[in-house]
Amino acid sequence: MRGSPRARPPASDSTLDSHRCPTDARSNRAEGMMAIQMTTTEVETDLRLRIARGDAGSLGDGARQLLEQTDAVERVERIDIGAMQPDAFDLYVDATARLTLADDADIEAVRDGFGVERADPADG
Repeated sequence: MRGSPRARPPASDSTLDSHRCPTDARSNRAEGMMAIQMTTTEVETDLRLRIARGDAGSLGDGARQLLEQTDAVERVERIDIGAMQPDAFDLYVDATARLTLADDADIEAVRDGFGVERADPADG
């Protein structure tokens, strides 16, 4: 049978000081950090989207959600719904959207997204 665990004596300030980083090391570490500037691309695009029937929310919500799930899209800034054509399973929606693209993405990458039937630069 084991004995009861022994309580550790409280650490003295000198013990704690020996395990701390010297002030110089901390300041050098902060000075050695690099700032990274991310670049983003914002595009206005005319879209034809295929949205599943029965999704909760408005047509605009469904279009926004579909685009935000696309790897190439970082953020949907604005979306304007134009025409809508239903079929048995899906809704085909024409829309114009302002998108912030993910790093190194372009309009071609948006076209590769699930449910994106067409993505072209907007007129005007």
